[in-house]
Amino acid sequence: MRGLETQLRNQLNSLQHDDHLNRLSLSNQRQENEGISSRISKLTNKCRTERVNLNTIEQNLGEEVRLRQLVEAQLTEIGIIPVRSFVGSNDANSVPSNSTEKCIPTSMSLIQ
Repeated sequence: MRGLETQLRNQLNSLQHDDHLNRLSLSNQRQENEGISSRISKLTNKCRTERVNLNTIEQNLGEEVRLRQLVEAQLTEIGIIPVRSFVGSNDANSVPSNSTEKCIPTSMSLIQ
């Protein structure tokens, strides 16, 4: 009888110890999960913000290209700049490299 009681007490103590360790592990995992969730949230917000910024930049770039083309067309129309004769390029975003009207692509043509 005494041996059985001792055995049951030891088993109870072992189970209580395991339960305590499991609770600590669960607490640590919850904290880790909260940290990961926070990082995911921050990265998601950063990505969303960067996407909005990129869209804004693309819109601004498109507007700048449109305005540049409009100004170039107006300047060509009034004769301030000559009609371009492209050498090796049919790119509308080229500028003369010297006074002989040889055109080289600008960085804008690389963006488009």
